[in-house]
Amino acid sequence: MNDLTSKIEVQGVGTLDQFIGKSKRSDSQDAKTWKSKGIALAKLGRFEEAIKCYDKTLYFHPHDASAWVAKGYALDELGRFNAAIESYDKAIKINPQDAMAWFNKGESFDRLSFLNEAIKCYDKAIKINPQYVKAWIMKGYTFSRMLRFDEEIKCYEKALEIDPRSVEAWFNKALVEDKMGGRRLNAIESFQKFIELAPPTKYAKQIQAAQKRLRELKTWR
Repeated sequence: MNDLTSKIEVQGVGTLDQFIGKSKRSDSQDAKTWKSKGIALAKLGRFEEAIKCYDKTLYFHPHDASAWVAKGYALDELGRFNAAIESYDKAIKINPQDAMAWFNKGESFDRLSFLNEAIKCYDKAIKINPQYVKAWIMKGYTFSRMLRFDEEIKCYEKALEIDPRSVEAWFNKALVEDKMGGRRLNAIESFQKFIELAPPTKYAKQIQAAQKRLRELKTWR
């Protein structure tokens, strides 16, 4: 962690504004600083402002793939999915091995309900990084939307091979097993693992739903 990043995390965007103001590097043409400010603003949910910072970075360094990815994420959060895809495509053109760009592009396609395109993007991300747990989970989720439940389960199982403590994979796996016939015992096991591993504060609603469904499943004969 560099000094600038430390200041951002501890004191926020104001400190970074002061840093830019005092910078003597070519009238604040410090692309890395603008990108750091954009990231800080995005963490605060100030996505329009973050995009302006990424644009500053890209004006000075148009081949910064990570800035294109960060801009795409901000656009996604604003619901501007087509524009986000364009940003991810810029990143991929610069670095075709950017697994995050492929993954984020897949999520944008998912939100637009272009499900086959989303699957292709997740597959690209997984090919680059086979250990990409989130890509396996999102691929499974997309298969769920396509009613391809056997393939969905395989994705969650793969995610759990990589990370046996992935609460999202356990929960999604439990849901699809519950939905499918003949998998009651599997669903019970998956719900139990989810409840065991899930942080109560973060997943309070899901834990409550899992506990309720678990009681119902256990009463069936």
